[in-house]
Amino acid sequence: MNWARGFFRAWLVAATLWVGLFGWSAFTNNTWSGWRSYPVADDCLDRYAKWPDGKPWDEWDRAGLIDYNLTLSESELSLEDLQKKRSHDVAWAKIGACSATKEDAKPIMQRVSYLISNDWSGLKGSIAIILLPPLALLIAGCVFNWIIKGFRANA
Repeated sequence: MNWARGFFRAWLVAATLWVGLFGWSAFTNNTWSGWRSYPVADDCLDRYAKWPDGKPWDEWDRAGLIDYNLTLSESELSLEDLQKKRSHDVAWAKIGACSATKEDAKPIMQRVSYLISNDWSGLKGSIAIILLPPLALLIAGCVFNWIIKGFRANA
């Protein structure tokens, strides 16, 4: 029976599961990754980022930080705040549709490279949590195997 080979295979399976599960978790829970899967076109913002009275959004409005109480449900908002929230949501839907249409017109490789670079920049912070535990377990297993081999009698 070869314990080293068996433990290495067990480590390989455990490390694959760890990296797969935590990598997927980091990818799906990354707020910047899931927020928008396409770049927002500036001309779409200029066209649709306006309040119903025609006043353009400032940088806070564009970031989604509009002035109403976010802890209240829609039924608890005042009529003015509810209209503001709904017009903001409708405008973002139009901006998203406009940007998505522009994005669809780009060549496929340009879209894919944007998505990869956008997701990679968000995942860089999770790489240590994803890769270090399996690597540490492998090193600990190798050290343990080396120690155990030291107790064997010479044949």
